[in-house]
Amino acid sequence: MFVVLIMGTYLYWYYYRTIYSDFAGSSREYLASVADQHENNILILNDIMSQMSIAGSNVEFLLAQQPEKNFELRDMLYQYNSVSRFFDRIFFFYHGDQYLYNSSTSVSIKRFLERGVVLEHCTAEELSEKLYQEKAGMSVLPEQRTRGYLVENSGEVIDRVVSYFLPMEPKRQSTILFLVGGKYYDALLAAEESELRQTGIQYQGETIVERGNLSVD
Repeated sequence: MFVVLIMGTYLYWYYYRTIYSDFAGSSREYLASVADQHENNILILNDIMSQMSIAGSNVEFLLAQQPEKNFELRDMLYQYNSVSRFFDRIFFFYHGDQYLYNSSTSVSIKRFLERGVVLEHCTAEELSEKLYQEKAGMSVLPEQRTRGYLVENSGEVIDRVVSYFLPMEPKRQSTILFLVGGKYYDALLAAEESELRQTGIQYQGETIVERGNLSVD
């Protein structure tokens, strides 16, 4: 009986440690893959900002004075949007003007805030502050429901978005807004029911999006 007990205990700990080690290794690989993919996509946003910064006065202009430039700007935004597998919408706003642009139109900042993009947990005033910000570095609004004609039209309809605001360096007199729809994160953070996995992405200590089938309190 004593020998059987010892062997049973040994086998239990051997398989427990093996299974745990395999699970831990698999989880590390999964998280590393998620982090790499997401960080690479964030780098793409920075690359777009850098490219638009080089364009200078071709993207930072007053529509009333140089209306012909809005076609070039919209064409540039269309090219970025058409090849993106990350963000669903891109908007450009020069703080010195009253108009904001996407790939298909220009719209007054007032109309944009009132009807263009309406976020569930962000007021028009808060959204305006994000667009006018001149502080260095990206800011992010966590995933939330959205509505408005600029998310219901001009591309695939999206109902939940993570919002990325990127001031254009070096002057930071313009802001580029990227909306990333929920489908991207559904795919990136997908988990089988049997995995009991809950995965989230944080930015500056705040969870901006999470997916999974494990309730974490």
